[in-house]
Amino acid sequence: MNPLCIESETVGFSEGLEHIDSAVRTMSSMLNRFNRATIFIGVDKTGRPLVKTFSEDDFPLIEKAIGEKLNRLPKYSLNLGS
Repeated sequence: MNPLCIESETVGFSEGLEHIDSAVRTMSSMLNRFNRATIFIGVDKTGRPLVKTFSEDDFPLIEKAIGEKLNRLPKYSLNLGS
């Protein structure tokens, strides 16, 4: 099975919300260097989706991590994929 996408200079993967701090640090590095970043949460290191369920109820946790880790908030959006 092929992954949906691959990690790159502006695309990163995170296995779950338990790794959100690391994902936000990765996002910050991408933003500082390339001025854009896409982080997929709930995928393994090869880009394959993991069997995890997320909902809009998880958004505040993600937004809090972004607010705490970044000096200035970038324009961002949160989406649930299928």
